[in-house]
Amino acid sequence: MITIRFLIAAIIVSVCCASVCTAEPKSYEEPYKQRVIIVGRKTSSNLSQLAHELRQLVWQATISVVPKSELNQTLIRNRDVIVTVGAKSFRAIAGKEIDNLIVATYISNGAYNNIVKERNPFSIAVLSEPPVSEQVSLISGLYAGKGIIRLGVILSEKTKQIKRELQQSAASHGIDLIVREIKGKITAKDIAYLNQQNLTVLLLVHDPTIINPSSGHMLKLLLETSYSNGYGIVGFSKNFVSNGSIASIHYSPKHIALAVNEQLNNDSPTGPKNDSEHPRNFSIAINKTVAKSLGLFKSDVEELVNKIKKNASFIDASFEFVYVNEATESIL
Repeated sequence: MITIRFLIAAIIVSVCCASVCTAEPKSYEEPYKQRVIIVGRKTSSNLSQLAHELRQLVWQATISVVPKSELNQTLIRNRDVIVTVGAKSFRAIAGKEIDNLIVATYISNGAYNNIVKERNPFSIAVLSEPPVSEQVSLISGLYAGKGIIRLGVILSEKTKQIKRELQQSAASHGIDLIVREIKGKITAKDIAYLNQQNLTVLLLVHDPTIINPSSGHMLKLLLETSYSNGYGIVGFSKNFVSNGSIASIHYSPKHIALAVNEQLNNDSPTGPKNDSEHPRNFSIAINKTVAKSLGLFKSDVEELVNKIKKNASFIDASFEFVYVNEATESIL
């Protein structure tokens, strides 16, 4: 009896060992996107904040943060997905000979398209600037009941392709559009022209010719002279709202991370994408002090909030308002 039991036990052990030994090892290819590498400038707050938000969302993958200067091409494995933070990081990664999917973040549509034309990487972008149509809709809500809205916009060679979209959006809201096209950096002459147009509001789009590290002085001059001439500015970032514009649609690191996560959850992509999209979720940053000084509400900012909700139509019906008053060190 003992011998029979021993033989049965031995057979069971041998079968189990055989099944373990012959089982196929777990393939690195499954699940798709097993590791996400976030690449950006080492000191970038966007880099650390995006990594934090993605770690809250992407439980099925390992999130690694690598400074742009330290990324070694040999460390990139076959199924890694690379998330770049900023145009410079995307340009650097797009120039490498890799077939990995690159998700570009904190990048404008113009900068993304230019890099794609140069290097044709396998990529998709989550854009950092809000759609023009959404900003125009915000303006229609801000100035509802204020009569005809005269909207000024500055466009350079890098953003002139959105002129038609601007014209269509303005026309759909009954807004008069005045476009100032420039060939180089914005000058005092351009600002003087705008000041003579009897504007209601100026929309600043995310144009690298106008908005760049060397343009801070001119942007401050634009803010100062706009109010002395009776019009406000909408756009282009939360920092700019803090420093004196009325309001802007704003994407937080969480909004960017949600959009990136959607891409990571897509089925395994085949063939080049080279497409761009905006996050579906956003906030509206409002400078209460500026909005009140321009007569957009009398005593309670909720008056303005309710007016925007009633008169503006956005893609995301669950947006939220963020109030800012403190000027930030960076105007950009």
